[in-house]
Amino acid sequence: MGILVRNIGDPKEWTPDYSTNATGGTSWGGKHVSMLTATDLVALLDFCRGEASRVGWNDAANSRTDVAASNPFHAELLGGYPHREWATYYVEGICEHTMAASERIG
Repeated sequence: MGILVRNIGDPKEWTPDYSTNATGGTSWGGKHVSMLTATDLVALLDFCRGEASRVGWNDAANSRTDVAASNPFHAELLGGYPHREWATYYVEGICEHTMAASERIG
């Protein structure tokens, strides 16, 4: 699956435009923080939980994990919350992959 992440404006104030060839773009992508609705914020955090875990799993499967490089969110965007959520779920995806691989071997 191809992933495209583009910064629109200052990444401290604008969400990244994140799209994949499988799912397309996001409702919150490329918006200034003042333009985000409550629905956008919920979708953004749901995205972090699902996509970061998937990316972490895939990166672990390919032996190329890097939580900082994988994170599309600036550490200061929205008080750092999306950045922290991404990091948490990315590591969770790595751990899930590692446990699954251990079970297959064990």
